Amino acid sequence: MVEAIVRHRPFARELRLEGFSQLKERGLDPGLKTRMVFDYYKQEREEFANLSRERTSLSLQFLVVLGALGYAFFQSSSVILKLGISGVIVILGLLGLMTNISLEREMRVHVARARAARKDLGFLEEFADAKPESLQSSKGIRQDKLYFATMFLVMLVGLIFALTVIVK
Repeated sequence: MVEAIVRHRPFARELRLEGFSQLKERGLDPGLKTRMVFDYYKQEREEFANLSRERTSLSLQFLVVLGALGYAFFQSSSVILKLGISGVIVILGLLGLMTNISLEREMRVHVARARAARKDLGFLEEFADAKPESLQSSKGIRQDKLYFATMFLVMLVGLIFALTVIVK
């Protein structure tokens, strides 16, 4: 009895190691592969959506911190404190840029995995290739460029603050 429970526990790992090509040899349900691939597809799309929300939240938090540091910059009368605040803003902008680049890389990985799973599920390709007529032909601005531009803006504000202190 105990051997049967232990033997059934690593079933998912066994399937992953053996690959989908051996599913037919084991006599498993042919719909099992479709369910597993579809679940994998959904999981990768959810990871992409989570990373996208995380990137948005992080960028908004950086903008809030920029506002607070900007307020502290204008309230300060000390030149050294103003230069320090400017340096912190530049460093935060650089940190935000590096974080956004990392998140973008991870998002691309999840999208590539989801697309590969979708291609394995041939019937989903019909839906993926459908083009609504209501969409405009111009693609507009890409979101990743917007987030990168936001972090460059944060760094630029820090540099401008530093230059205003140095010039005075």
